[in-house]
Amino acid sequence: MTPFEAKSAKKSFFRTYSGLARWQRKTGKLTKIEMQVSTPGGRVRDFTQAKNGYRYTEALNTPIQGGAAEVLLTALSKLEDYLTGMDAKLVNTIHDELVIEAAEEDLANVMIAVKNAMEEGMLAIFPEASTKNLVEINAGANWAKAK
Repeated sequence: MTPFEAKSAKKSFFRTYSGLARWQRKTGKLTKIEMQVSTPGGRVRDFTQAKNGYRYTEALNTPIQGGAAEVLLTALSKLEDYLTGMDAKLVNTIHDELVIEAAEEDLANVMIAVKNAMEEGMLAIFPEASTKNLVEINAGANWAKAK
């Protein structure tokens, strides 16, 4: 891709996702003024304490990645209750994915439980979110086959 094509693709992307473009401009400017940014759950990143000071990309990344982490942590805090009475256990987390080992006879209920915990985690951090197509659940003999 040439530099011209890259610039054109970026403009096209932000025309398509104009709300994201507005959010980025607003968040970048406000963070530069206040020298701090918060995650949706309220954790604050203070750029006055940062080695490199204010960084635009970090100002945008913190609320996004921090919010995703808060969603997953909230979901994990709910998961144990949802899995009570089932032969299932959490064996790994990969970014925003959970890997659960479950007995075949509990599989359908485990999938529902995981979906409910993940949706509840999302709605706790982003209450305005829609749960339509929010969580994708797959099963397989191993993580690769479940993808």
